[in-house]
Order: sequence, then C-alpha cells, then structure tokens
Amino acid sequence: MFMKTKSLMVGVAVAMSAQFANAQYWNSSNNNLLTAKNNSGANAVYVGIGTNASTSNRLAVSGSTKLDGSLTVTGTSFLSSVTASTNLYSKKNLTVDGSTFLNGTSTFLGKVTMPGGFTSTSASTFNCNVGIGTAPDASRRLSVSGESYFDGKTTFRVVNKDFFIVTGGNTGISIANTSSLNTITSEVQNTYAKLAIVSSELQLKRGDVKVDKNLDVAGKITCHNQIEVTAMNAGTMNAGSINADGINAKDIKVELPAAADYVFEDNYNLKSLSEVESYVKENKHLPGMPSASEFAEKGMSVSEMSNKLLEKVEELTLHLIQLEKENASLKAQMEVINNKVK
Repeated sequence: MFMKTKSLMVGVAVAMSAQFANAQYWNSSNNNLLTAKNNSGANAVYVGIGTNASTSNRLAVSGSTKLDGSLTVTGTSFLSSVTASTNLYSKKNLTVDGSTFLNGTSTFLGKVTMPGGFTSTSASTFNCNVGIGTAPDASRRLSVSGESYFDGKTTFRVVNKDFFIVTGGNTGISIANTSSLNTITSEVQNTYAKLAIVSSELQLKRGDVKVDKNLDVAGKITCHNQIEVTAMNAGTMNAGSINADGINAKDIKVELPAAADYVFEDNYNLKSLSEVESYVKENKHLPGMPSASEFAEKGMSVSEMSNKLLEKVEELTLHLIQLEKENASLKAQMEVINNKVK
C-alpha cells in the first residue's frame, strides 16, 4: 500500500529485505513525521540504508551519517568511533573502552570510565565520579590507576581538608625542577633517607622549627631577636678539665660598643685593695659584679660579662703598676740604707 499527502515535497524510500516486503512507508502531514509500519499496522520494522536490513538492528546504515541536531540513544553503547560537533549528553553511565579525544567543552553528569585514557583540548567538566584506568569510586571524584603526567601549571586547592602524598615500600617522593634545583626529595620512606630542600630562599614564617639532631650551617646565622639555650650545660670542671657537654666553638665574636677603657681615665674611682677587701668580706663578690643569686635569677649577656671582666683586669693592672712603683721605691731606699751601713 502506498499513500501520499498534499504536503509531501520529497519522496522517501525505505529499502526492506525480501522477508519484510509487505512493510508500508509514507510521509505524514503531521509535522513531517516519517513512520514505518508493517502490513499489520505494527512498528516492528527493520530498516537498512546503504546496506541490507538485519533483525539485529532496527536501523542499519552504511556510509557517513550526519545528524544536525540532538541524538538520543536509549541503548547501552556506541560500538565505533563517535564524533560530536555539539555537546554529547548522557543520562546514564558512559563507558569508553578506547582512547577518548575531547575537542570541545564537555559536561559529564553520570559515572564515566575511561580505561583507554582521554585527551581534552578544551575545558571539560566532570560532575560525577570518574575512573581513569580503574573503576570509579563512589567516595572519590577521581580515581586514577597507573602513572600520571601533568604538562603545565598544576594547582591543588585544598580547603579544610588534608593533602596527602603517600608512598610505600622502596618508593619515595620527589618534587623537582631540574633547571633551578628547587628540589624536595625523600629517596626511600620509613628508612630516614636524607631530605634535601634546595632553594634560593627558605622562609618558615609561622610556628616553631624543631631540629631533633645536629644542625650544620655552612653560612652565616643572623638572629634579629634572641637566642636562648635551655637544654645545654655550660660545662663543669672534672679532674681539671671541662666536660664535653658545653658549647664548642673555634671563635666567637662579641661586639662591645663601650669597652671598659674608662678605667684608665684620670677621674676613674679606683678602689684601693683594702677597700676591695672590705667589700668582698661583706658582700662575698667583687665590686661592680653581680652576686651569685643575681646570676642565677637574671643571668648576664656574654658582651656585658666580657666588659665586666675587662674592667676588673684593667683595675688589677693599675694596682700592679702602683705596687711595682712602690716596690721600686722600697728597693731604692734599701740600697741607700745598705750603703750607709757599709
């Protein structure tokens, strides 16, 4: 049976196999919808375009096919290459077994599995759980199995979450830029291998820095506030020697902005040795020096102590000079007396 309507502009032919020769076809005037029915009025028709019809598929097409509009797939898969010039939308899970190339902006709303990998030249949005080289994990947005390569700037933005890089066995962690040597490397985890941080400048701005073992500095150490040593003994005398748990240094430079040379000024009040003796008997320490209790309570800076000791050495020097003069005078008087006795 063959039907025409007044609105038919172009004849449409549907090739049927010999066993379906009784099927009907027409172009309806209702929105130009094409419906194929068999001679019993049912829609159970198998159509072949460019090839023989087959009961395996409702529609078999041989040759290039252009769809200028939406494509709705209610089945389960595409068995060959798919190129979409517009958005490709999937309401269900999308599984791609081969290499996937995304040439435009893509949005995935369901689970996506790409064991063959994919290449994207434009921004792609995955509003789903994605598995690359492995099945998607319902608890993770992205699961990757195998080596991963990022060519370009990579930013990991972690807000109110922990950032973990976990290795195991004989594997380690390495973050390197071989051109500038800003390298963070731990060769083997759990074996305390050396970790090198190589940079033009390392800033630790917040919190304390704790060193459990030795600190070896090849350059200059500058402190803009205070250095406090609390877990180190200054050394104690033991059989005429100092214990090794003190501070060892080949040289320490101490700046004295006002050295004690004022002792040699004419107006300096140099106490006599008898005055010093009386002061020591009463106070149990030298004049101008802190007492033992003051040392224990407040301590004293190295530069201040060095200046105090210099002051005492210079005072002793003046006393020795005075004693030498008195001794020379006594010797001269004794020589005069001896000459008269002779």
